Amino acid sequence: MTDLAFVDVHNHCKDFSPDASQPLLERIAEARDLGLPGIILTDHYDKDLVAQDLLPGLSPMGSRPKPGEWIFYTPEYIDRLLTERAALASAGDPFKLLIGVELGYAPQLAEPYRAMIDFYPFDCVLASLHSLEFKDVYYFRDLYTREKLAVYSLYLEGLIQMLKDMDYANIL
Repeated sequence: MTDLAFVDVHNHCKDFSPDASQPLLERIAEARDLGLPGIILTDHYDKDLVAQDLLPGLSPMGSRPKPGEWIFYTPEYIDRLLTERAALASAGDPFKLLIGVELGYAPQLAEPYRAMIDFYPFDCVLASLHSLEFKDVYYFRDLYTREKLAVYSLYLEGLIQMLKDMDYANIL
């Protein structure tokens, strides 16, 4: 077992994810207080998700987010995390800050996401399924008025397709 055996792999900070409440340095301090040797920051990158609406083709990949979008400006994200990682190292701090991303799956995004992760130095890619039938499952609860088996089947079919399309992901 390595010294990173218990790294928390699913973390967001309010600097980059709209659903997070902690700034990055507070998240790091909390993880350290919990005795973790490091974290992987996996902020949300749900391309084409604006507030709760799925709007395919809204803005180009890698662009600065428009208000309400669930993406971050990738060069700024990478630069910030590399800067914080370097600051930890130069202070002799053994805490490990790894660079990850949580990619919200939609079939048309699998290849653009592949290009993004091939270009940037991500340590970890977390794949997530936040929408079914082009509806964000958190906000559009009408999916849950269906029979449970039908909704579970729809979700499992989505996961299977995501795994096929996003074979580069490290975590589901």
